[in-house]
Amino acid sequence: MNAQDIINKSGIFDTSFYFEKNSDVKESGMDPIEHYCLFGHKEGRDPNHLFCTRWYRMHYNVNENSNPLLDYLKSGWKQKRNPHYKFDIEKFNENNQSLILKNEEPLKQYLSDKNRYKPIENYRMDYGNGDVKTILKSGLFSETWYLKKNLDLSFYDPILHYVAFGHKEYARKPNPFFDALWYKNTYSIDESDNALVHYINIGSKLGYSPSPNFSSEKYLEEYTEVKEAGLEPLVHFLSVGRQKGYKTFKLDHQTSVRINKEVSIASQIFPDLDFVNDYEWKETHAKDFEFNQKELNIHFVIPDFAAGGGGHMNIFRMLWHLEKFGHKITIWIFRPSLHNSAEEAYDDIIRHYNTLRAEVKFVDENFKNATGDVIFASSWDTVWPVGSTTNFKRRFYFIQDYETSFYSKGARSQLAELTYRKELDCICASTWLESLMKKKYKKWAKSFNLTADTNLFYPRNRPKNKRLKIVFYARMHTSRRAVELGFLALEALAKEGLDFHVDCYGADYQLSSAPFSCTVYKTRTPEQLSEMYASSDIGLVFSLTNYSLVPQEMMACGLPVVEYEGESTRAIYPEGVVTFSGPTPIEISQSILNLAHNEKLRENQSKLALDWVRKSSWEDEARKVESSIIERLLECNFKHKTTKLCPKTIKASVIILTCNPGAIFEKVFLSLLEQITPWDFEIIILDSETNDGSVDFVKGHEKVVFETIKRKDFNHGRTRNHGIDLAKGEFVALLTHDAIPSNNQWLYNIVTTLEHFPEAAGAFGKHVAHDDATFYTKKEMDMHFQSFERFPYALSKKTEIPRDFDIINWKEILRFYSDNNSCLRKSVWEKIPYREVQYGEDQLWGLDVIAAGYQKVYASTAIVKHSHDYEPDDLYERSKIDGDYFKFFFDQILIKQQDKSKIISEINSMDELIGYENGLSDAEIEYRLKCNEAKINGYADGAVKEKSMFEINSSEKSKF
Repeated sequence: MNAQDIINKSGIFDTSFYFEKNSDVKESGMDPIEHYCLFGHKEGRDPNHLFCTRWYRMHYNVNENSNPLLDYLKSGWKQKRNPHYKFDIEKFNENNQSLILKNEEPLKQYLSDKNRYKPIENYRMDYGNGDVKTILKSGLFSETWYLKKNLDLSFYDPILHYVAFGHKEYARKPNPFFDALWYKNTYSIDESDNALVHYINIGSKLGYSPSPNFSSEKYLEEYTEVKEAGLEPLVHFLSVGRQKGYKTFKLDHQTSVRINKEVSIASQIFPDLDFVNDYEWKETHAKDFEFNQKELNIHFVIPDFAAGGGGHMNIFRMLWHLEKFGHKITIWIFRPSLHNSAEEAYDDIIRHYNTLRAEVKFVDENFKNATGDVIFASSWDTVWPVGSTTNFKRRFYFIQDYETSFYSKGARSQLAELTYRKELDCICASTWLESLMKKKYKKWAKSFNLTADTNLFYPRNRPKNKRLKIVFYARMHTSRRAVELGFLALEALAKEGLDFHVDCYGADYQLSSAPFSCTVYKTRTPEQLSEMYASSDIGLVFSLTNYSLVPQEMMACGLPVVEYEGESTRAIYPEGVVTFSGPTPIEISQSILNLAHNEKLRENQSKLALDWVRKSSWEDEARKVESSIIERLLECNFKHKTTKLCPKTIKASVIILTCNPGAIFEKVFLSLLEQITPWDFEIIILDSETNDGSVDFVKGHEKVVFETIKRKDFNHGRTRNHGIDLAKGEFVALLTHDAIPSNNQWLYNIVTTLEHFPEAAGAFGKHVAHDDATFYTKKEMDMHFQSFERFPYALSKKTEIPRDFDIINWKEILRFYSDNNSCLRKSVWEKIPYREVQYGEDQLWGLDVIAAGYQKVYASTAIVKHSHDYEPDDLYERSKIDGDYFKFFFDQILIKQQDKSKIISEINSMDELIGYENGLSDAEIEYRLKCNEAKINGYADGAVKEKSMFEINSSEKSKF
């Protein structure tokens, strides 16, 4: 008997109810039971008023694909699984012992003749919970009202939710006239107590009022019959008085504030300052007086961060260089609000900023034990925890701006200024800040300069724009950016009749219209900004405190900049590098107009600015910071520790397997030679008798170990094992001969990411498709690696399975590993070598190391260009091997034979739409559809082979 027959025969599916609640089903003409079985149960629709589909599924942990009503009918009711929190089977049986048929489903009995049994109120679930029982009995909980006020709880038992969670979430009230927060504050009820239960058991008997909007005393005075009958006033009002038009009476006294020495006023009304009294300034007591200037132990305390923070970008860039110089970095996050764990914060540093090896921690009770050579505060609020540490030689202040100016005159500006008077050595992000610290605050101070990253920001061929194009940094919520002046100036410019377009970015607001052509962007990636700057005519950016990095990034792209004239900007920019403007909007608009009408002026300013920007680099500025730290330590009588020079060792080995790679291999090799690392690495090439001459140029290269492997002896697992055995490095990176590192940091990034996780066996990096790949291949590659961004970068078998993943999908994620772009710890490989297989050695190794308890890491910043656009016949063969591989090693059928046609149709329909939306030709789309058919057929056919190519006695060989 199928599901529809079982439900139809049960007699508890109420067709009228289903149609009444679901008019769309009625209009469709579809049979309601059929609809429920196919769609309704998945959509949370109820078959009658006493079966709650979503509640039953959640309460009894029914699989999301299973039908809850069918579960109930087949076995649930026999296991005393209740259909609804309003219908407790055991209570129904107890209340109707002489009437029920014990072997028949109870809900059907009740629904078939309600008048025969005791009223529904008798069967309400109470879970054996004392508070639930008390509230149910009281009559003070309005279930209907609670659910209507809290739409997010539509399928929860409202009373159970209130007892478990709602009474702590003060916005959730059990009825309109009970205010738990007010009640607790007024009558000094313990924070952990359920206020409603207290009122029922104690407060109502003592004459307490339930809220400032209901005076129990006045209600009883006004309606004496209630008092004479000994009735609880609020219960009476809700059940009787409201219907009779009785009034509620507001209390006429002010809310009292209860005394609780454990709470803070700051945390309630100005939470951003609730830390100020938590830290006591202490003198440092360094544990030793020696330091290694080549390997400083540097701690940095920073505020929490999101993507795109300019100040955080500067910090992480500086730490990246200091780490590359050989120093050990520890990052402490003060008052984390955007991250739930230090691991999550580390992932976001990699994801949005720089690849660091640094240990990341939260400032917590362990912070007092922090020990190192120096510790930095990086904002005025982080000065407080830094001042409480004692186990450092010196405390420094990394000052990027004059934060006193961030606020109007008041507590925050005073507290910010106070930090400049603390006993901290200042490393300042400009000579202007250095001068300010020395002259006004009498501090020891050194400076460095902010500088553009010319790997990201560089000139391109600037187009001849028909309409003048202006880029405006329009971050309004940062008041020091004076965005209002910029917009007023642009409006004045529009009145002059100039035809121009403005790209505004950094905007956290919307414009419905403007007196000039403009586009508003909330965020832009550095790459997008670089392209925007390089294709524009004028940059507009202001800073009224310390100068900003943004103008330099514009200059590095050859964009002439209009900047606000101020003390800090005058101190940093040489004459002619920027166009100074202000103070009025009219004067700013005239400055823009002068540049707009004088192309030669723009070109001259652009050239001067570009020359100036190129004179400095982040590496040079980081060396200044390093020198300043060492200089200060020596000035304070700390001694440099002399260490023995250790012979240089190879830290990493890169292994490439080649076999007639063709011209692309030269790009791979040259990219490897361009890798920048602070340690030595070697290149091992294992070549399978290449005869097209494409590897000859590397033979004899000083950095290369070259060995020829006979083709007949090649095996994906065994050959890689041989290469790793030859490797001298602690870390062994593996590439294929067509995977091109995308930049000169690939090797550093993949090794550093792996090094950060001591429990990790290996890391795999990101792939992007080759420049000449098809649109679909590029999209597919991007989507595949983007999917890893939703997980922690380090995964293990202990990682919690996401709620929307089943165990099969999750196992695929856990074992995914790609030797097109990977790096492993040789020490782990020595225990767990690759399996000697002719295909898919990487995923099997991923499986093995996860099973052994190691972590596996996604190195998102270690990027290679690698992709294949196989012809349909080759794609079929490759996919067939995949189908065979997954079935043989993982007992997983990628595509079932009976599902082929349906899946091909679905994928093709989607790809057709995508192709059309992206302007692809019919030929391109048609070719994609053929490839889809080849791939799906290959997956399905590979799973049903009579003999797997991976069996020991198989003679079949893979050509891939």
